[in-house]
Amino acid sequence: MIIRKYGKIKPGKVKCSECDALLKYDVDDIKQYMWGDYRVECPICGNMITVYKEVR
Repeated sequence: MIIRKYGKIKPGKVKCSECDALLKYDVDDIKQYMWGDYRVECPICGNMITVYKEVR
């Protein structure tokens, strides 16, 4: 599938606060948690990194 335009959640880059790995993530890597935050899991150390916070 080709994405022609991203909505609220876009791919991006983030640095892991635990192991300092620089990650490039896609929309498929993002998981939503019960508090409304969107996170990705670092494939190196397993740390969960918040990439978007829901506006409360």
